[in-house]
Amino acid sequence: MGPVGGHMVVQGWFGDYEQALGSGAVILAIAFDPFVQNLIHYYPKLVVDPTGTAIVSSNSIYDALGPPMNIVGYYLDPAMKANIYNSLFNSDSSKPWSTPSSDIRADTRIGRLWGTPFVIGPVPPGPSARPFIYTESISTPIQLIAPDNLPTSEIIFSASDFIPKWQAMECSIDPIVRSFRAKVSRGLYHEETLAISNNGSFPPGRQDDKYSLYPPWGPEMGVGENKEFVIGKRSLKAIQLFFQSFFSGEAQLNPQGFMPDSNSSTYANQDLIQLLTLANITDCTGGMAKKMHCAMDNVAAAMTKAIRDTPSRSNLSTVATGHAMTSMTHVSIHWQWIVLPILVWLLGLVTLLGTIWKTRKAMVPTWKNETMPLISLYRNGHNEKPKSDEVSETERVKLYKSEGKFALSG
Repeated sequence: MGPVGGHMVVQGWFGDYEQALGSGAVILAIAFDPFVQNLIHYYPKLVVDPTGTAIVSSNSIYDALGPPMNIVGYYLDPAMKANIYNSLFNSDSSKPWSTPSSDIRADTRIGRLWGTPFVIGPVPPGPSARPFIYTESISTPIQLIAPDNLPTSEIIFSASDFIPKWQAMECSIDPIVRSFRAKVSRGLYHEETLAISNNGSFPPGRQDDKYSLYPPWGPEMGVGENKEFVIGKRSLKAIQLFFQSFFSGEAQLNPQGFMPDSNSSTYANQDLIQLLTLANITDCTGGMAKKMHCAMDNVAAAMTKAIRDTPSRSNLSTVATGHAMTSMTHVSIHWQWIVLPILVWLLGLVTLLGTIWKTRKAMVPTWKNETMPLISLYRNGHNEKPKSDEVSETERVKLYKSEGKFALSG
């Protein structure tokens, strides 16, 4: 069946194709509103705000120092020391001493042994003691020997032959360079790590000099070509001395209580041992080895924040600039939803044009030149509706013939 047959069917069912098209337009117009509502969508989107400011700390040189210790060394920078102490002795679960979403972790290895007293300390140089895992660490590796779980007070007072399981751990904290993308969304700061590099070295033949890191990146990671990140010679020595003094000591648990050794230390090593044995560490549960692991994680995060936030004496430009974003309403047009409105409009247009054409063909008077619709329009201000079975006002009209056509005239 072709177009002619289809047209005949429509005329057979509806009598006139203009009426069929008009009826179809009215039926399709029922779904007009949902289509129009889905045509245009409004959504918020972030755009760059040229009047805003976005900065984050970014330090490539760390050379901060504390007071002089002696003619050859310095104490640790007070800001870093306070941040490290805060990371260990502060139970605040929000961790104000760390950078949000930090990926910094202390690397640790755990082994098991029996019957050794609780000892924590640095690995001293020399053949008598050496690191087992971190043989090339630039910081002082820390070793821990302790029972996996401390015996209860009842066991201690009963003087039983209880032999706990012991653990040995070796930890090291070394510097890295981390490329990250920072953003603040709904008042929350978040960092996305892009890459991490530990490509660093001392100057040739000078292990007691500054330590430099050279990440193999470019501007796509936020650094320039051949960018150098440096830990100053004296600052590195102060960090090493801090680790040797703070992470050292030994203690015993006996019926008399917690008994640390009496050796004096530059830093609060006895407080650290008491923390690992008797206290709680933020977001950390478990035995001694687990606590030590958490403690080193916290120390690494605290050192990271201190290095990032401490301006260098030789480089005061310690911020990275970004883009401040603001939310604006955008308009999205889904053109597939305009099909039905266009179809309804076309059907209505075709119906109108067809009606005009057939009206002229039949020489039917249109509204603008037909008198009959206007007969009752003006009735001297009387617009009352006639009562039931009551004849309305009569109007006198004249039927006349003009150019072979009959028309009414008032």
